[in-house]
Amino acid sequence: MGEVKKYERRLRQKILGEKAVVEEMISSHFSRQKRQRRRRDVCRDKTLLNLRKRLSEERKKNRQLREDLRVEKERSSVLEREKNGEQTKVEKLSGMVRRMRSTLLEMETHSEGLQVELDEAKTHLAQTESELELLANDLTLYRSELTDKEEHITSLEDSLAQATDLRNKLETEFNRILEESADDDFKHLTGSQLAMLRKTTPCIDIDVDEKYEPVVDDQNFLVTLGSGNFGTVMAYREREEFGDKSVAVKVLNDGDNDDDEGDFKEQVRQEVLLEARLLKLFFGTGVFPRVFGVGTVQVDRTAIVMESLGDDETYNVITLKAWTSSEHADQITLGQVASVFLDIIEGVKAMHAMDILHNDIKDDNVIVKRTGLDTFQGFLIDLGSASTTYLPASYAFQQDQLETYREDPLAIHYAPELILDGALTSVATDVYQIGRVIFMTGEELEIEALMDIGGKCLCRKPRARLKLDEVFDLMAQIA
Repeated sequence: MGEVKKYERRLRQKILGEKAVVEEMISSHFSRQKRQRRRRDVCRDKTLLNLRKRLSEERKKNRQLREDLRVEKERSSVLEREKNGEQTKVEKLSGMVRRMRSTLLEMETHSEGLQVELDEAKTHLAQTESELELLANDLTLYRSELTDKEEHITSLEDSLAQATDLRNKLETEFNRILEESADDDFKHLTGSQLAMLRKTTPCIDIDVDEKYEPVVDDQNFLVTLGSGNFGTVMAYREREEFGDKSVAVKVLNDGDNDDDEGDFKEQVRQEVLLEARLLKLFFGTGVFPRVFGVGTVQVDRTAIVMESLGDDETYNVITLKAWTSSEHADQITLGQVASVFLDIIEGVKAMHAMDILHNDIKDDNVIVKRTGLDTFQGFLIDLGSASTTYLPASYAFQQDQLETYREDPLAIHYAPELILDGALTSVATDVYQIGRVIFMTGEELEIEALMDIGGKCLCRKPRARLKLDEVFDLMAQIA
């Protein structure tokens, strides 16, 4: 037992000694490792410092290189622009050289041609000099003949002045004779109206109230077809025993009872009677409404019974203006509108053939009547402003009318010479009014062919306008 304890004690001491040695060895090892780590950290810090210095130096070099590269790029760009500019100049110079060479060749060719022409001109000049000598001799003869003709013209002018004076005297005497020979129904007519009266055909006197009866609507109001300053056009029908045909009756408006108004009413009555006789005269053309007779209605109101141009059931009368501005205007064909204008031109030609001017042609005075499924006929109405060609009409325009014309020449249907120059009506003024209606219709329907024909009739100078036959031929070509 004592031996074992001793052995344990020695063994414990030995273990403690070995443990101390091991601990010392471990401590020495850790100290050695710590010193090695310190040396490595020092070496690593020095290496890192060197690397940082080198990195800083490399960055400086890189910035310098970038700056140098930017400068080089700018220099390269400037050089490229200069190169392009020089190349453009070279191309321009090359083009100029080519053009100059081409021009030089043309000039050489032209010079050769001029030389040939010069030789020909010299030959022609020699011939011309010879001809001039002959012309000089002829000129001497012509001057002598011209002197004789000038004397003859002077004589003719004197004769013309005498003839004009004689014509004026004859017209004055003619008007006096017409006034003296006119019956009581036409005492207030002017000289021009009396001259037209000689050409007209008398109308039949009829009892309007006996043969016709007025047409009334659902509210028992008289059906009115139109109205103007001097009268109203109303729808009538023949009484059952006479046939039941619809007619249009133009009834003069009532006047006051004083003398002045009575004279004016009588003058208007005579003018309307003259218009009725003119309509009857031109009925054969098929362009003017037929006049059945003249009578009185409502005791003493003068009335003209004429053909109804409206629908037999609705009594609607369609003017050219209403026809071309209706909601169905897009269905109107060029042939249809040209056919209507051919009718109107035929009617005006008939008037001119009788030395009578219409003087009031406008779209409200042109009536369009359907004659078939796709056919229409044109009628011309309102001859109240008509005059003769040898005793034409004249007008006095107000300042507001002149201003309206200057703003829009087509706003007034009179020819410019009537408005601006105070001229008298003529065949050319009727042509202007026809052209205006044709042009405005073409403008409304967007038909260039009509605008072209109408525009040729709207010239400021009357002589530059188309003749009525020329308008008819152009319209017939497009019908």
